[in-house]
Amino acid sequence: MAFPIAVARKFGDDRGSSLAALISYYTFFSLFPLLVVLATVTGFFIRDHPDRQAALIHSALAQFPVVGANIEGNVHALNGNLLTLGLGIAGCLWAGAAVSDAFRTAMDDIRDVPRHHRAPMWRGRLFGLAWLLVFVIGVVGTGTLLSIATSHGMALRAAGLVLTIAIDVAVVATAFRLLPSDGPSWSEVLPGAILAGLLWAVLQTAGSWIVTRQIQGASDVYGFFALVIGLLSWVYLTAETILIGAETNVVLRRRLWPRSLVPPPPTRADLAVEQQAREEHALAGDRLDAEAR
Repeated sequence: MAFPIAVARKFGDDRGSSLAALISYYTFFSLFPLLVVLATVTGFFIRDHPDRQAALIHSALAQFPVVGANIEGNVHALNGNLLTLGLGIAGCLWAGAAVSDAFRTAMDDIRDVPRHHRAPMWRGRLFGLAWLLVFVIGVVGTGTLLSIATSHGMALRAAGLVLTIAIDVAVVATAFRLLPSDGPSWSEVLPGAILAGLLWAVLQTAGSWIVTRQIQGASDVYGFFALVIGLLSWVYLTAETILIGAETNVVLRRRLWPRSLVPPPPTRADLAVEQQAREEHALAGDRLDAEAR
């Protein structure tokens, strides 16, 4: 139990719940603009096939089993001249970039990257948008696999689940590789990405169970609250899952276990939290006093 306890302690030390809440906040307000971008772009390229466009939107919303069906009927593509369309898509992408910025900040905090060593805004925003594209492709891909798997036999269901987990792992690993300013290697980020991908699959299964057992029979008023609370809860749990994977990588890489459960003497892993003090250096010339060291 030493390793999972150390991950939990590191998650608490980094205020992981607060980081997940911040990510959830930006994701909640960016979700609809990003869906509008997806609907607009797919409508532009396959305007003659509305059934395929609807299938892509449905696949993306399959990642939100609690509220996806309710959101689907309220997402429409942008229309108008090319200038209006371009400005609308640019605004939507700007809103979506806030999600990647929140994730990038969380990754740097978890990895204790000193503030004066963090990537400049333009580089972080560029890598964040690149990961956002990977994320959207992964969401559509996993949603399509889940839709196909649930309508066929057990063999295809099992294969679809395995492929879904593989895509989830790839998306999370890309985030762990691109977003942190210290540029970790693929081998370093893979263990946490595998854990996060498995936990994400469990969340998807649990979310489908909630829809089937609970929300389908809700009243109209309760269903409205379920749309908002369910969406926020789902995004928050997903963010916590990904951050736990990131914490796992740091604990494993720096061997930050075992952690003490009682007052002093502290273990070597407890003393390693010095990195959190160094992280607060805003400028290269800042100094730590002896107590902070």
